[in-house]
Amino acid sequence: MDNFFRSDDKQNKEDMDRMMKLYSSEVFEDFMEDPKCGECGKVASQRCSKCKNAWYCSRDCQLRQWKGHKAICLLFTQKETEEKEKSASIKG
Repeated sequence: MDNFFRSDDKQNKEDMDRMMKLYSSEVFEDFMEDPKCGECGKVASQRCSKCKNAWYCSRDCQLRQWKGHKAICLLFTQKETEEKEKSASIKG
């Protein structure tokens, strides 16, 4: 236990931040199958530039899908903004 957990709160936070970066969703993407377009189902190479959660094979598919994707996109980006603000307030 002493090797992994310290009584120093600052050190614990740094350790947790390192683990979160190590196990971020980007790491898991390397092991996933090729992403599929949210509109047509073809292999996708582009993702929503705002939320980074929706994949598309082309700009046309993204535009057709936008009306349906907009609400969830805004939720994702709002949540991310809130998490960044919370993290900043903890650090600052």
